[in-house]
Parts: sequence; structure tokens; C-alpha cells
Amino acid sequence: MKLHDVKPGKNRFCGPAALSAITGRPVDEVVAGFHANCPGDKVMGTHAWELHGVLKLYGLRISGVPTGHRKTLAAWLKANKALRTPGRVFLLAAGHHWVVVGGRRIV
Repeated sequence: MKLHDVKPGKNRFCGPAALSAITGRPVDEVVAGFHANCPGDKVMGTHAWELHGVLKLYGLRISGVPTGHRKTLAAWLKANKALRTPGRVFLLAAGHHWVVVGGRRIV
């Protein structure tokens, strides 16, 4: 899997931007996926289950969901340096934001 550049749209929140980076689809199209999965006015303050649902619409799945002690983004990057190889993409919750890590790129 390749990490893509975010294809901007009207929505500027981290959930749709993260999924745009993962799927390569425009943010506005990703927002439509959120609305198909859980209808509502705006897409902001997204939950993990909402992102999982949209990724499923695009034929993608999330595996290896960690539980337990939370680390800072810097600590996670350092601890998982060996796992961050080309072709692997990680969707992380960092504070109250979604972050996508692919190799040495962060979106």
C-alpha cells in the first residue's frame, strides 16, 4: 500500500484527510463515504469505528489494533521504526487527531 498526497476538498478535518492519504481519493469523496456509513451534517470529530466503516467501503481493512498503554507519537515512531517499511501504512490516533504514517512520511 502506498501513502498518497491528500487531495483537498471542502472538509479540512483530520479524519477525511487521513483517509484521503490512505485511499488516494479526494477528501470530498471520502466525506461522502462517511455520510453513507453514518448520515449527518458535518464530518468532524470522527471515531475509529467511523474510519473503519469508510475504509471497508473502499475494500480496505484495519488489522492489528493495539490496546493498552498509550504512547506519544514520537515514542511510537521510535519504537516501531523497523515496522515502518515501504508498503506499510499506519493509521494512528495522536491526541485528538488522526495521523497516517507510511515509511518515513507522516500525513
